[in-house]
Parts: sequence; structure tokens; C-alpha cells
Amino acid sequence: MQVSIWNDWICQLNATMRLKGRKILLLVDNTSVHTLYEGIELTNIEIKFLPPNTTMHLQPCDKGIINSFKAHYQKLLIQNRIKAFDFQQETGNNKTDSQDGIEENDHEEMEENECSEI
Repeated sequence: MQVSIWNDWICQLNATMRLKGRKILLLVDNTSVHTLYEGIELTNIEIKFLPPNTTMHLQPCDKGIINSFKAHYQKLLIQNRIKAFDFQQETGNNKTDSQDGIEENDHEEMEENECSEI
């Protein structure tokens, strides 16, 4: 995440909480991304930071969840790159990013499957 994304998100959350008439406490870790730009005033959110180097101890499930997510992401990434390589071999397309062709090919396969089911 980037600081700009964090600031956009926290401002949107603050606006949502203001519309709902709610005040919340948000606990976040001490990553450098969690810094607010000067001039941002949060009226309905109070941010408290966890003590340094305690996230892993306070949220032990995160390690398993994050590892599971990383493994799933890497699997999908490898599958995507294999499809891109196969597509490049079949079509002779030398573009470095063959994702568009893969998506078109997947879409055509999906349409063929839907037509054969009818």
C-alpha cells in the first residue's frame, strides 16, 4: 500500500462514519504507510498505533493468512505466466505482455463451453 492510498481510504472511511453518525477507534501497526498528510483532520476516527514489533504477537493468525494468500497468489501468477508462454508459442506473438490475448482466448473458450451446454 502507498501513503496516498492509505490517506484516500482513511478520508473515505471518516466521511462514511460521519454520515452514519459513528465514531470509531482504528488500531493499526506502525508501518510507514500509516502516516497522515498534514492538514487531514479525522473527526470520526481515532487512530491508535500498536507498539513497535508486536503485530506478530498480537495477531498470530496474520502470519498464516498472509502465507496462505501469498501461496495462492504465486500459484495464480505462475499459471498466468504459463498460459502467456503457451499463447506466445501457439500464436507466434512476441509481445512481452500477452495477457490481452490470453483473456480473449479464455473468453472464447468460455463462450464455446456455454454454447455446448445449450
